[in-house]
Amino acid sequence: MKATLRNSRNGNAKHNDRDFNLEHERNDGHIDPDRQDQNIYWHCYHESEPQLSFYEAEKKYYKEHYSETVKQTNQKADQARHKERRTSIDKMYNTYRTQPEETILQIGNINETVPLAVFEACVREYIQELSQYDEHIHILDWAIHGDEAVPHAHIRKVFDYTDQTGVKRISAKKALELEGFERPEPNKQENVLNNNKITFDQHMRQKWYDICEEHDLIIEREPDFSNTVHEDKETFIQDQQKEAEKQLAITMTQLQQQEEKLLQMQQQMMQLDQEYKDKQEQKKKLEQIMHEDIKEYVKETSHKHVKQVVQEQGIDVHVPHERSRNKSL
Repeated sequence: MKATLRNSRNGNAKHNDRDFNLEHERNDGHIDPDRQDQNIYWHCYHESEPQLSFYEAEKKYYKEHYSETVKQTNQKADQARHKERRTSIDKMYNTYRTQPEETILQIGNINETVPLAVFEACVREYIQELSQYDEHIHILDWAIHGDEAVPHAHIRKVFDYTDQTGVKRISAKKALELEGFERPEPNKQENVLNNNKITFDQHMRQKWYDICEEHDLIIEREPDFSNTVHEDKETFIQDQQKEAEKQLAITMTQLQQQEEKLLQMQQQMMQLDQEYKDKQEQKKKLEQIMHEDIKEYVKETSHKHVKQVVQEQGIDVHVPHERSRNKSL
């Protein structure tokens, strides 16, 4: 029997605690409304505010723990005059790198599975195992679904650390580094296939297998695909699938890099546009100053010309200064 553990950032808190109308088209029939009593729900404010939905609990956690991060990020963005770098709690919650990560646990499949009570016991032990890293890995909520064809669990979590200024920052890499996890090949450069998140995921996957086996379940542990010799057709297919996944990961990384370059170019364009606006403003101010100087020069020159003519004609007439004359008028 296979025991699976999958991580994703495409989860949905409202799906996990069934915070939607089960009669809605969103339910395509795979959720049984008559088996809702078989589900188990928990979130990080369960003791103090059990009425909160998963979504409400997650947003509250983000607001309580990462508001200072938002404040500092926005201050730096404003000082650098890069408004596009401003963020918010909503943006952090929905951005790929800072949104919650979801782990899905399952034993067996639609043809072969385990009693719900056994599955629940395994999930609770896995959560207990994960909780030992709660200084930097925070479980936001979890649900066990017994209302579908195969029992499974959703566990949503966020990775963070405290920086030198005492502000919490979301980062799986830094959080796992502080928990002592290194990349699989520490002496080689970090990349999508060699990072400490891979080490952590492998560690927790093996723990999941261990827990299942401790409950007398015979589990098919993942085969070692590092051997290029294919003993049978199934192994060959598995190798090809893993290679395809590697290539997809590399492609996604390259795409992300291109997106980052595009963002940098957009930021540069915005910066150049701002610099152009600043120059135009400076030009406007200089033109205003020059206009005032020229106006003053004309006034002073006119006064001197009149005085010179009066003196040449020998006329004993007092010619007031231009400013005094304007004042009297």
